[in-house]
Amino acid sequence: MLNFNFSNMRALTHILKWTMLLLVWSYLSCDLEKIDETDVVLPVQFSKTLGLPGENEQGAAVLQLAGGGYLVVAENSTCPADKCLQVYKLDKDGNTEAGWPKTYAYQTFNKCYPVALAEVPGGGFVIAGHVKSGTNEIDAYAMKIDANGNVNWQQKYGIANNPEYFRSVTPTNDGGFAFAGSNSDDYLNFVVKTNGTGDKTWERTLPGSGFGVAIHSLSTGGFMMLPGWSGDKVSLLQLTSTGNVDKTVQFGDANSNVSNDMIPTKDGGWLITGERGFDQYTEIYLLKVKSDLTKQWEITFPDKGWFEAGRALTESSDGSFGILATRELNVLTLIKVDANGNEKFFKEIGAGLGYDIDACSDGGFVITGDDKSNGIFVIKTDKDGNF
Repeated sequence: MLNFNFSNMRALTHILKWTMLLLVWSYLSCDLEKIDETDVVLPVQFSKTLGLPGENEQGAAVLQLAGGGYLVVAENSTCPADKCLQVYKLDKDGNTEAGWPKTYAYQTFNKCYPVALAEVPGGGFVIAGHVKSGTNEIDAYAMKIDANGNVNWQQKYGIANNPEYFRSVTPTNDGGFAFAGSNSDDYLNFVVKTNGTGDKTWERTLPGSGFGVAIHSLSTGGFMMLPGWSGDKVSLLQLTSTGNVDKTVQFGDANSNVSNDMIPTKDGGWLITGERGFDQYTEIYLLKVKSDLTKQWEITFPDKGWFEAGRALTESSDGSFGILATRELNVLTLIKVDANGNEKFFKEIGAGLGYDIDACSDGGFVITGDDKSNGIFVIKTDKDGNF
């Protein structure tokens, strides 16, 4: 039998300690050898131009898909009538997937101008805008497609000799859709409710002028609508489930206000953007409204240039907001503010007109519009607006 004294015990302790350290190092070394670039997930950024050479195209709407790719809806004002509406499906790196883009037309109408896009609960997408015939008949238009771009249905809405336009769409609680826009040359607010196959349930022409730039479903079955222009103030219309005006609230002062977009926010309120001022001296404004339809905060971005306008909005998962804006007619600008309206960044990101923005799962943004060279641009940024 070995006789262990204190010295023997201390030596054994050192041996065990170094043995354990060697085992741990060996384990970590094996794991480090297994790590390659596919195990590291980094934010994806890109800038892509889509479309055909010589064609006049622009991106109208964009959203990120659940798998990390993107759907882009575009118009082509110079293509043949059967290709005037285009839908691109992009992978996570911004490359067009095989079999896309898809092109669409409606009956004998030779022009189609998509404006709004929404994902449909249960699958597919609904697109809204207007169509124009060779005799200049203009009607509001909607189309639903499945995930593969196949048409489920197409419809036009309106009456003869009266121009109608859709500018926003929202899925409704009953499986249908509500569309907002304007009708007549006097730009009256116009709302159409359909069932799930696009058949009209009712339509309303609402009091006051406006463009019907945004509409969103409420949990009560009603709707919140942003007219877009209704005099000098920003107006919100709360509608019943049958499209009648239940409540009207106004914000702002005597300055001219034009609102271009509104989104529901995670705290139950609303965020609105647009332009404030006169002639070319306009400023980008943001208005945050509480769930009780009272003002929470309001900010503008003065002395940034001229002909400034907030165009589109999105909310990130952390409660911050992305604002797509245009300055000096064709300076594309991306703005980020926190939940209290404090500016995080204000970046010029190129020449062009931006039309839509969506928050991405990695904290960044994807935007689309017209690159001023007749092409469709799609830009994916990181959370700091870099690409």
